[in-house]
Amino acid sequence: VIENYLRVVRAWYREIAAGAKAGDAWNAAESVRDPNIYTFCVNPGHYLSLDEWVCAPFAKGSAMKIPSSVALQQDIIPVGRGTGVSVNMEDGVVVADSALRRKLQDRFPALSRRCVARRTFMRRVLGYELSDDVLPLGNIPGAYFPYLLDTQWVCRFEGQ
Repeated sequence: VIENYLRVVRAWYREIAAGAKAGDAWNAAESVRDPNIYTFCVNPGHYLSLDEWVCAPFAKGSAMKIPSSVALQQDIIPVGRGTGVSVNMEDGVVVADSALRRKLQDRFPALSRRCVARRTFMRRVLGYELSDDVLPLGNIPGAYFPYLLDTQWVCRFEGQ
């Protein structure tokens, strides 16, 4: 369950970039989901804040493009086909094209450095494939701890 779920999350992240079609992120997530294990509770991913679920662009066939400056949440909620199927994580990110990243670096250099360090952590330590447009907001983005509070264990992608 965990392995498949993280493959879904990884596929979703791979598609997130300024100008990318939200439907492509939905397709990527759906294409690696094992339908025998779980289905999605709602659409995979959504906006943050007041538009959280109301206007989520992540739907099958959506041609809506992800704009630069939007705050998104990787929030893919699985509903297990059987008992005992439970895995979930949520990460907030800002999608920022190169112009916005330059503005952030100029105006808020500490924030920019933190976001770049988090993205680097996701790539180098956890094995995600991310666009430079993805600016993670949380301190442990993309991290899944299989033993909940025992943070000495974290899932990562290797050799893929």
